[in-house]
Amino acid sequence: MLFGVHLDAWAHHRFALESFFTPWHGLLYSGFALLALLLALLLAAAAVRGGGLRPSAMPGGYGPSLVGAGLFALGGVGDLLWHTLFGIEVSLEALLSPPHLLLALGAGLMVTGPLRAALARGETRAPWTALASLALLLSLLTFFTTYANPLTEADGIMLGGELGQALGVAGVLVQAALLTGVVLFAVRRFTLPRLGLTLLVVLSSALMLLVHANYALLPALLVTGLLADGGYAWLRPSGRVSGPSTHSRPSFRPPCSCLCSPPSPSPASWSGA
Repeated sequence: MLFGVHLDAWAHHRFALESFFTPWHGLLYSGFALLALLLALLLAAAAVRGGGLRPSAMPGGYGPSLVGAGLFALGGVGDLLWHTLFGIEVSLEALLSPPHLLLALGAGLMVTGPLRAALARGETRAPWTALASLALLLSLLTFFTTYANPLTEADGIMLGGELGQALGVAGVLVQAALLTGVVLFAVRRFTLPRLGLTLLVVLSSALMLLVHANYALLPALLVTGLLADGGYAWLRPSGRVSGPSTHSRPSFRPPCSCLCSPPSPSPASWSGA
């Protein structure tokens, strides 16, 4: 489904689309239909077991995915009406139109089902399905912030003068915050397998490079992911937060404190001498 989202964006960058009914929309909504069918089968199985036809009867973590499917379907109908009334959006308008934002919300709820399921099961080691789910969520976030992404707006940064450079710096900060937040969430909740961070980095960004056919940056993404995995293996971070220690800790005085702090008064001054 998200591959269809990015492929549709690729088509918008290369063709003057005048209709809602395009092959790329067909791929996008076919992916949605397949996911919705799988969710419907899970709901039917829950109903057979006596759970009823409600999201709370779904297997742990997949109830919000069913809600997301409904929102996505509603967004699809709204997108058709929007295109009929206002035409086909281009550039930034396509990212921020109300139907597309509703589609993004629905897609985010749908693709994070495996992640929520792993959390509901109390998994301590991240399954690949949960990591792929998290990578798809990050991909969705980077897609809808493509206007602030140096991987896709490099030309504008280089040619836009001081303002373009400032926007480029802002884009680096935005994307770094998104990636850092997702990585910290994963490290906090799970023990990651080898190449887990590489999957997060490459899968989330490679789809964006597909939109702009900027394949020259793929090796840099791969190296970034491998370095992140190497750092993770070396540091071995733990998501556990230890409580306050009962042992006394030695006080620490910075080396520069003798330069920054005023001198202590002499004993004579204490006695009033």
